[in-house]
Amino acid sequence: MIEFEKKQHVSISAYQRPKNGNVLCGDSYVVVEKENYVVCAVSDGLGSGEQAYASSVTVMNVIRQNHHEDVKKIVELCNKSLVSKRGVVLTVVKFDRKDRKVHYSNIGNVGFLFYSSKGQMIRPMPYRGFLSGRKINVKTESFPYDPGSVFVIFSDGVKLSGLKRENLTDMRSQEEADRFIEKHVSAVDDDLTLLVGQLH
Repeated sequence: MIEFEKKQHVSISAYQRPKNGNVLCGDSYVVVEKENYVVCAVSDGLGSGEQAYASSVTVMNVIRQNHHEDVKKIVELCNKSLVSKRGVVLTVVKFDRKDRKVHYSNIGNVGFLFYSSKGQMIRPMPYRGFLSGRKINVKTESFPYDPGSVFVIFSDGVKLSGLKRENLTDMRSQEEADRFIEKHVSAVDDDLTLLVGQLH
């Protein structure tokens, strides 16, 4: 299922698919837009099926309730919510419109690619591990962005090929998003979530 949504400050294309044989996808995503910032996140529940889905949805609900916090605090709150639940891997990105900075935090193998409007690619190094309620050391990174920048957040069920910035900026409609997925995304036998955004 591919969804396309144009908001005031960001346009989002999202694609999700459960692992073969499953009804529920163990991945979840959230996009929260406010006047001064945009928060985007993808979580991948460990394993697949109902328990993975429940954990990833729990984390997304925490982000919806705490999007005003900085990314480090958001990840720490997500971690606390997973006591006695199956763990997740997670990437959270906050685009601060006041200082034009990207604030990034991650634990585990949810990928993040960022392309500036000039075509420079930034791919922060993911941090090993997963969230499960145990104490963790949450790390963050920040870097500037400009309007027209594009980004991709994706779970490890996604394999991207032949990806260039101009491919991402082509997604201005549902039809273009569909063509992008068909051309550039292949899947392994796993839950799959891909979030592509362009900042206005």
